[in-house]
Amino acid sequence: MQHRRSLIVRRRALDLAAIKVRFTEITGKVPTNENRINGRYIQFGGCKDESTKYKYQGAAHDLKCFDEVNQLLQSQYEYIKTWNRTAVAGQRCRTVSSFNPPTAPEQRWIISYLAPWLDPKHPNPAQSGEIRYYIGKDEVSSPEPQTINGKTITPVSRCFILSATRDNPLLMATGYDRILANLPPELQALTDFSAGIQDDPYQVIPTRWVELAQDRWRSRWGETCEPMPCISHIPQDAVAGDIARGGIDCTVIATRHQDNVFLWGYPGTETPDGMTAAGKLLQHRQGNAPIFVDVIGWGSSAYDALKLLGHEPIAFNGANTSYQRTRCGNFGLANKRAEAYWKLREALDPEYGATLALPPSSKLLGDLTAARWFLGFKGIQVEEKLAIKKRLGRSPDDADAVVMACEMPMLYSSAF
Repeated sequence: MQHRRSLIVRRRALDLAAIKVRFTEITGKVPTNENRINGRYIQFGGCKDESTKYKYQGAAHDLKCFDEVNQLLQSQYEYIKTWNRTAVAGQRCRTVSSFNPPTAPEQRWIISYLAPWLDPKHPNPAQSGEIRYYIGKDEVSSPEPQTINGKTITPVSRCFILSATRDNPLLMATGYDRILANLPPELQALTDFSAGIQDDPYQVIPTRWVELAQDRWRSRWGETCEPMPCISHIPQDAVAGDIARGGIDCTVIATRHQDNVFLWGYPGTETPDGMTAAGKLLQHRQGNAPIFVDVIGWGSSAYDALKLLGHEPIAFNGANTSYQRTRCGNFGLANKRAEAYWKLREALDPEYGATLALPPSSKLLGDLTAARWFLGFKGIQVEEKLAIKKRLGRSPDDADAVVMACEMPMLYSSAF
């Protein structure tokens, strides 16, 4: 009743059934997708596929509600709430989301989005109910307007409130807490934020192995995942680029210095052509370190530009045949993509004395743990990038760059 125009969204519109039943209990009316109650407007909607978000373009609501928001893609959430606005002076605008603990790697974005409250390794944790302020993706210390690149920007607030069953007197009165207490272990994650995200059985790289690599980074370089300003004292073994040419994806460059990996990211608009992308790669190259470029898609133009400049880049084509086998020797690897991902998995295996350090980026963690594998006719195969992109709602650029930078055999041969 504090809002004039409200939108309530679930990933699947069918999952709004329980909310619609509650609507009838409160109002005595049978709900439709668009409802007017006492001069107030309430809309129900779903957003099953990535492209479905566009139907909400320009749809203004002073209240945007997302139920089980972690089931949506981050791109859907951020796009729909863009039109959280009003033309009525004095009307408060806000976005409210509810969700159970995330249980799948593709739901990890909500932990990153609410990192001060949900990430146990966040350097500046927040308490439940504490308000923090953000400009874009960056947290700022004050709600006061700031001038950035000549533009005045007012920070927006963000808050997370941890709730338990005991906070709901209606559920407590009916004994629902007894049911939750008797859940089997595999379902505990549905109600317990401390249970953590469960790995998919066919996840290529276990989450814990990536977290250990990021802990090694913290012990060597500190909490920040920002690239070091000067790392020339460590020999550089590889430079790798996952190239974007305009669009919403990013050009990501990974450099590997012995067993340390560093990441740089640039909006695709900053690499509008192959020559510009080649310049970015050379900017981060030290000495004669080999340059790996993903030549499927836009990377081919950067590869050609490097050749024109007199360099000898190494073309990474994930579809090419692999002649490698897994460490145990029991399985072949279907192609170069499967080989690169699986060899990185082996390099991160703590049972073989892994020493590789990866930046403690939540996006990198999500990217590296998103890929899944299956056993095909030619051996182990890793799902295509497009399949991962569809599930995550973004391109796993960070992971692909790191995988290429760590592709060289001398990195993982010592782990055998």
